[in-house]
Amino acid sequence: MRVLAIDVGSSSVKATLFVDSRPRGIVRHPVPFHYDGLRAQTPAGPLISAVEAAARDAAGGRSVDVVAIDTFSPGVIVADSHGRVLAGCITHQDRRSVEQARAIEAEFGERNLIAATGNRPFPGGIGSTTLLWLRERLKLGACRVGQPSTLLLHHWTGEWLIDPSQAAFLGLLDIRTGQWFEPLVEFLGLDAGLLPRIVPADAVAGRLAAGAARRLGLKAGTPIVGGCVDTSAAFFNTPLVPGTLLHNSGSTDVLALLLKGPQPAADILMRPLGTGQTMPALWLAASTIAAAGAACEWAHQTFFREMDAGQFHKVLGQSVARASRERSAAVLRFLPTLAGDRTSMDQTRGAIEGITLSTTREDILGSLAAGLIAESVKRYGRLSQVQRVSATVFTTGGNKALGRAMRRAWPGRHKTRALEEANLTGLNRLACQIV
Repeated sequence: MRVLAIDVGSSSVKATLFVDSRPRGIVRHPVPFHYDGLRAQTPAGPLISAVEAAARDAAGGRSVDVVAIDTFSPGVIVADSHGRVLAGCITHQDRRSVEQARAIEAEFGERNLIAATGNRPFPGGIGSTTLLWLRERLKLGACRVGQPSTLLLHHWTGEWLIDPSQAAFLGLLDIRTGQWFEPLVEFLGLDAGLLPRIVPADAVAGRLAAGAARRLGLKAGTPIVGGCVDTSAAFFNTPLVPGTLLHNSGSTDVLALLLKGPQPAADILMRPLGTGQTMPALWLAASTIAAAGAACEWAHQTFFREMDAGQFHKVLGQSVARASRERSAAVLRFLPTLAGDRTSMDQTRGAIEGITLSTTREDILGSLAAGLIAESVKRYGRLSQVQRVSATVFTTGGNKALGRAMRRAWPGRHKTRALEEANLTGLNRLACQIV
C-alpha cells in the first residue's frame, strides 16, 4: 500500500510517501503567510503551488495507491462559479470581522445559532463572519465558498467538495441535520446550489483528473481521501473513544477532546471529527490559545534577535522551567492574547503588567511562559467539565518544553503518549481504512 499523505498548514506544507505504513522521508515546503494588524491570510495561489510541489517531491515519480490530505481551518476562500479564486485563504487568526460577527449573532440570537451551527460566530475563527465581511466589501455575483481543502479538491478532481469538519468551521453546517443551515446561507447572500457537496473524510472524495495527475507526477484516477481539519487527522492515531484528549503544542496551542455527540457551548469550538462512513461519527470540543509557539517566536524576534534558534530555545526552556516552579509567585503578569482569542467576540490584546526599570528580557520571557501555562490550565479545566478526560493524553507539536510544563500544571495525573508527525501518520491510517 502506497499512501501519499499531505498535511497543509497555513505557513508550510509537509508531505511523505508511506509504503506499507513506513514513511520515505518528509518533504517540507514553506507557504507565504501575511499577518498585518487584524489581517491574517495565506494566499491561495502560492498555497496550491506549495502543496503540489511537496506532493511531487514526496512521490518522486513513484506510483501511489491513494492521496490523503488534511488542511488548516478556517481558511475561507471565495471563488467565482468556475472555481477561480476571488479572495482567500483567510485564516482563523484574522480579526477583521468583529462587526460582522455581532451582526450575525444579532440576526439569529446566540442560543439559536449555537444550537444550529454548534458555535458562536467568532471573528475569523468561524468562517461565516469572514464571508459576511467579504460580501460587504467585494461586489460578489454568483460565487462559491469553501476551505483550503475545497480548493485543492477542486484543482485535483474538478468537484467542489467539503467534509463535515471543514463545513462546521466554515460556520454554515447545521449540526442537527448534517446539511447546510439555509437561513444563514440566505442571510450571507450565498447561492445554496453553489455550496460544496459534503463528503465524509472517511470516504473517497474523488479521483485525480488527468491534468492534475500530470502536475503531480501521478496516475490519473488515483483516489483522494480526507480533506478534514488537521487536528482530525492527528486523532486517527488514537483509540477514537470519547474522553480522548489531544494536546497539540505548536504555533497555536490546541486542546481537543473527543465526544460521542455534539455538546455546543458559548466558549468552546465544536465540530464533527469528519468521519461517519467507515469510521465512527464522533465529535470534537476544542479550546485554543491562538498564539502559543507564535508568541514565543514573537519574543525571540523582539527581545532575543541576536540569538539563533538553538540558543533561544535553550533560554526559553530555562524560562519555562522557572515559570513552572514559580508560577504563583510571579511578579509580572503576561496576558498571552497576542493573536486575539478564537473563542471570544471581544478581541483582547496582549499585555504585560508589573514592569519596572529593573525588568529584564528574561523576566518578560518567563512571564510569557507563566501566562501560557495558566491559560492552558484554565482551558483544560473547561473541557474536563464537558467530558471526563481519559487517563492517557496524546501529545504532538514542536513546542515540547512548554507543552510538558502545561500538562504538569493540570489537575490530576495523566500518562502521555507522544505522536510523531501525527497528522501525516493519521492520514496514512485513514487511507488504509478506506482503500
